[in-house]
Amino acid sequence: MAEFSIFRMAVYAAVLLALIYLAVSFFILPKERPSDSIGKMLQIAEGNEGRYFDKEIYFGSEGIISAKAFENYSRSIALKCISPVFCTPDIVVFDERSASFKKSIALKVSARCVYEVNLYKCALYLGKNPAQVIVSKTAVSDANDGISFEIKNEGSLGAENIISSVVIYKKIIVENEAKEIKYAELEPKITPLLRPGEKETLSFDFGILEKGSYSAKIKSWADEAGFDKGEGLFMIEKNAVDSCAAGEFAETSLVMGKCRERYGCSGCGMAYKWRGKWAEKMPEKAGQFLVEDKDYTIIEYAPDAEGNCTAG
Repeated sequence: MAEFSIFRMAVYAAVLLALIYLAVSFFILPKERPSDSIGKMLQIAEGNEGRYFDKEIYFGSEGIISAKAFENYSRSIALKCISPVFCTPDIVVFDERSASFKKSIALKVSARCVYEVNLYKCALYLGKNPAQVIVSKTAVSDANDGISFEIKNEGSLGAENIISSVVIYKKIIVENEAKEIKYAELEPKITPLLRPGEKETLSFDFGILEKGSYSAKIKSWADEAGFDKGEGLFMIEKNAVDSCAAGEFAETSLVMGKCRERYGCSGCGMAYKWRGKWAEKMPEKAGQFLVEDKDYTIIEYAPDAEGNCTAG
């Protein structure tokens, strides 16, 4: 019986040691080198533009992150330490090109990339997650004349001056091939600030008149908050009555050193409609009409040598 008790205690001790080893390995010992973890995060971020991907990474004392180590012909890197708790000279010494660690520490690292002109521009955020704009809950109205969606800041910092845009595309068939053509670009909306966790619902009216299948493509973005996209599909079963009409030439004025020709409209409501009506009426000036107000459009040009404007 005594021998059995000793054997059982030995088994218990072996199990206990194994559990201790697993706990130490999981909570203390790094599973992979920091450079390997960061490299994998950057690959994921490149494949999911505009969104950050994060991981807690263990850095040893005197460890170094170099932006150059992760750059190549198709990627640039900027380092940003954004935690007031960890980004101090006694813990992390950093600039946009490198970071060196004065203490051993497990630190949150986020990677986010944007593709511009044959180059992924990536940022590595140290200490906490940056601001992050997310688009969700996209819904086309029951009358198919507008779209609403929610934007939310899922990051740890405030997102400022968020721009949200909606572009309408019409689906057509060209030589037995389905294509999308840009139909209308709605005026963007700006959200001054979303704090971490805050959200806002936005609505855009488009009032499509022509029968057909459409796609409303949404994009919301901000500096240091990434971007996100959404889409709403809808169909117009029949043509609606078009009450939009180009009005009369209103006036020419000199404003801030530029000549402004003002052209009135009625019953249009949306910028792309009245601009299109004047483009039909005056095709020679079709590319010059600018967004101004729901009741009129303008053309701007420089005055002549004597400072005079010539009315259209």
